[in-house]
Order: sequence, then structure tokens, then C-alpha cells
Amino acid sequence: MSVLIREPFEFVALNEMTDAVSLSWPVQWWYRRLIKKVPASVLDHLRELTRQPLDPGALGSLPQNTLGYRFHKFCAEHHIVANGHVKAVPQLQETFEQDWVTQRFFKIHDILHAVVGFGTTVPGEMGLQMFDARNLREPYGIMAVAGTPYMILRYGQPLEMLREILRGWKLGGATENLFFVPFEEMWDWDYQDVRAHLGFRRRRPILQVLAARSGT
Repeated sequence: MSVLIREPFEFVALNEMTDAVSLSWPVQWWYRRLIKKVPASVLDHLRELTRQPLDPGALGSLPQNTLGYRFHKFCAEHHIVANGHVKAVPQLQETFEQDWVTQRFFKIHDILHAVVGFGTTVPGEMGLQMFDARNLREPYGIMAVAGTPYMILRYGQPLEMLREILRGWKLGGATENLFFVPFEEMWDWDYQDVRAHLGFRRRRPILQVLAARSGT
């Protein structure tokens, strides 16, 4: 884990660290607080969706205005590989099988990049971590944000870093908890409509939405 001191965003080491703490009692206690007021039927359905693997080919074949296509394009442009976490750290698969909440945090991370609008630069990642901390109440986001002073010392770009962190804070408090949003059922939705309904842009008139979905 010492590599994270030199390179806090080193992919393999970061995933190994998360895997090492995700089943610990403090993190599991935090997870229970996160989901305790959510109906069991909702959690069961969300667990089923979380277990569904991403299909880049199917997403890439959707119309270009859809959430699925835009997510596929985002991953292609940023060289993000489907299920890349498990490919880099195979023991994560066992953790995911034991704990679907950890798996969902991993699964939706890149989806949120595409939906919320943060890039994969260090400032962009820190902005999304702040969003995750406030909106998802994700423990890993909280830990990342706590390291902001070191991130600025290590990577520079203080103004851009702080600007993205502030944007993450504002956006995180402006919408519902996206951990519970069933993105897997929304791949064929219009991308801009998804962002609008989550509060990230002004909504289109409802008649335009209905006309677009009916193809008229």
C-alpha cells in the first residue's frame, strides 16, 4: 500500500486498498446505516441489477442520444475497461460476491463520471470523490476528500482541484442519492433527460420527452 503515498491514484494499489477495508466492521456498519431505511424489496431489486454485468457491445449499439451509448463512448474515450477492477485485482470478485454494496459503489463510479460530468483527470477525480462523499455518503469518497491537502501538494493545480471539489459538493447536495438510481434500467433513456431528471440541467418540456421516446 506504500505505493499510494507516491501515487494516490495508482489503479491496482487503490483497488487492493479498497478491497482490504470493504468487509471490515466500520465500513460494514456504515453500509448498514446507508441502506437501513430503504424497503427490502427495493434493495433486493438493486442487488439483482448490480449483479448484471456491463455489456459494452450492447451499449455501443444503442442510439447516440442514449445514456447507454454516451456511457460506452465515455469509457472508450478514457480507455476504461468493463469489469476492469476485477481484472486488475481478481480477489475483488470474492468481495463482490459477499457484499453487493461494495460492488455497486465500484460499478457506478464510472457511470457517475459520465452522468455527473467529471473528467478522469486528478481534479476531476477529486470532484467526483467529493460528490460521492456528499451524495452517496460513500466512505471511500470521504477518505479521498480528507486527503485533499496532500493531493494538492502531490499534483499541484490547486485552483482547478478546489474548483472541482466545490462543484462536487454543490452537485452532490442538489440531487437524490444516486446509489439507489437503477441506471441499468435506463440505458435507452435520452442522456440529457437523465441529467435533467437528476437536476444537472434544465428539463425539456414533457411533450418533447414523450415525442422523443415514441419516435415521432
